[in-house]
Amino acid sequence: MSRDGVYEGGYRTYGGFLGVLMLDTTTPRPPGDCGNARTYGYPVQFRTVEGASAREVVTADDPEEILGPFVAAAEDLVEQGAAGIVTGCGYLLRIQEHLSERVDEVPVFTSPLLQIPIAESVIAPDEKIGVIVSNEESLWSLDHPVITDYRDRLTVEGLGDREYFNAVFIDQTENTLDLDVMEEELLATIEAMQAEEDVGTVLFECTNLHPYAEAVQRELDLPVFDQLTLADMAWQTVRARRY
Repeated sequence: MSRDGVYEGGYRTYGGFLGVLMLDTTTPRPPGDCGNARTYGYPVQFRTVEGASAREVVTADDPEEILGPFVAAAEDLVEQGAAGIVTGCGYLLRIQEHLSERVDEVPVFTSPLLQIPIAESVIAPDEKIGVIVSNEESLWSLDHPVITDYRDRLTVEGLGDREYFNAVFIDQTENTLDLDVMEEELLATIEAMQAEEDVGTVLFECTNLHPYAEAVQRELDLPVFDQLTLADMAWQTVRARRY
């Protein structure tokens, strides 16, 4: 948009931002959650994908069933000036290739699960990546190399059966979020995983979980990959700091 101090017109916004595609939900979103603007250390704009429920995205068998509205929302963000696109649900990995192909003006980062190859490379060969998901069965249904090629390095625990997580984020019967209760439930889940496997790092598929990353690092001494580590990387790939 600019060169040598000269700015060209023709755009609606300037400077760029990271576009965040959000599901059509009304769950509480504290700082750290993918849907809270205070989570990010750079400009973001959100687009709600109308009609895209968490349950629909998690259980969709065919990417084409859900793709159209996400393409439209992403294209709108690009038209407004988005320099890159991330999303608000890890299970949107199922449309990664489709969305990248249809929205080819900017890079698209659909899911924290894309970081599995990085996580695998930084732990010992006999350690596992502890993947925390909203629905374990749906993870294994994802036909993507980061799942199929790394299956033996993953140990997976679903939060869908945990009472508080399910009430707030899946069934949405609870419209308030007690951070302490959620943290306790998540830590208990990871501790149970550690009792079964030698876990070297944790990766949150669920994009609501970053508020508890510090607690996992502090209490369990594990590195954490999640939606924000992905979003930070996405931003750096399109807007590196000038030195």
